[in-house]
Amino acid sequence: MTNEVIANCGFDSDDISSVCVTFDKYEKIGIEGISLELLSKNFSQNCINNFLDFLSSFPITLLELKNYCKNTQVINDLEKIIDVCSKISNSEYEVEFDLSLVRGQGYYTGTVFEIKSKDFNSSIGGGGRYDGLIGKFIGEDIPAVGFSIGFERIYCILSEINFVVPNTRKKIAVIYNSVNFSNAIKIAEQYRIKYDVSLFEETKKLGKFISAIANNGYYGIINCAKTSSLEVFTISE
Repeated sequence: MTNEVIANCGFDSDDISSVCVTFDKYEKIGIEGISLELLSKNFSQNCINNFLDFLSSFPITLLELKNYCKNTQVINDLEKIIDVCSKISNSEYEVEFDLSLVRGQGYYTGTVFEIKSKDFNSSIGGGGRYDGLIGKFIGEDIPAVGFSIGFERIYCILSEINFVVPNTRKKIAVIYNSVNFSNAIKIAEQYRIKYDVSLFEETKKLGKFISAIANNGYYGIINCAKTSSLEVFTISE
């Protein structure tokens, strides 16, 4: 669909991918930035003007796009996807059409999408349909849709709002050394019935280590070198 619009502006088929790379920056650099970058790539001024005229109509709806794109089936499919996603969202998120989302044209074969947070001025995830990608490795066409998540960005957002994961179990630490390692594993398995258990090797500065894990949300500690009972941190109570 996007390729057809760009081709209708006069660009050669071999240039469409390069135009898409620039078009993908629309939100960041705007129409003026698009114009300057396309000029730097030595594209025809007439093609650039046609494309800028099209961009001047932004934001553009799927209904309006039918005036620029003959492949109405693609538009109908997108309308259906957006309608279904909106109905199952329970108002927990919004679904919007954005023609400038054109990244990954080298491997995506259909609809692409991006996940944005209103609390973060960038995407936190994205993906799309890539029916031909898996086949390049196994020699068999497999239909597929996938996405990736920006864990670091999501972590920043959750940290800023002091988010606490609901319905989580308390964490305890089991400290071991080379002598009591097997016993530590047995003890850890017993406590995993009720707690999330992590094993840590004994350190020279044990007091400093205990303070550190207490401040990182651990509920208690079992030092197998000294005791097999759970010592609860007052800091986590």
